[in-house]
Amino acid sequence: MEEIIKRVDKWGRVIISPQSLSELMLRGVDISNVIVEDTEISKNYNETCIKFDKRDFIFNIVQDLLNTPEEENSIRTNTWLISEEMKEISVRDFLLSMCKNIEETIRVNHEMDLYEERNLIPLLQLMIYLVDYFRTNKIIWGVGRGSSVASFCLYLIGINRIDPIKYGLDIKDFLK
Repeated sequence: MEEIIKRVDKWGRVIISPQSLSELMLRGVDISNVIVEDTEISKNYNETCIKFDKRDFIFNIVQDLLNTPEEENSIRTNTWLISEEMKEISVRDFLLSMCKNIEETIRVNHEMDLYEERNLIPLLQLMIYLVDYFRTNKIIWGVGRGSSVASFCLYLIGINRIDPIKYGLDIKDFLK
């Protein structure tokens, strides 16, 4: 397997050549999350897939990445293996539906504004997915750790079991 890996980029993505991808396919390896080098072969292959409406077979081609935080966040979250339904969930609406009073509603709206400013909504979507997966599969996780317990949104999602409103914890302690 190591001879197939072309390189690993700074985001930890394994990038291989189109020829190595063919080798993996012949070995029966799941290639759904493999990223292929940007070559003429991979471009031509993808163009052919589009032409014949076989978009399910398109290679994930590595892109030249810029170094802005927004782009880096987008690149990291685009490869997370969560359902399309979860990627489309409105985290704000999901959390607001769990609020029991006006104080909680104000806190959720305030925190969601901060999460949105930092492009962290995909992270919250992933957290919702993980907690749901843990509960469904009876996997035990901790009660909360560090400054993350200052987030009421994370409390509502179930990441931690410490109510920051009850203990007067400020979200700014978490989102520095």
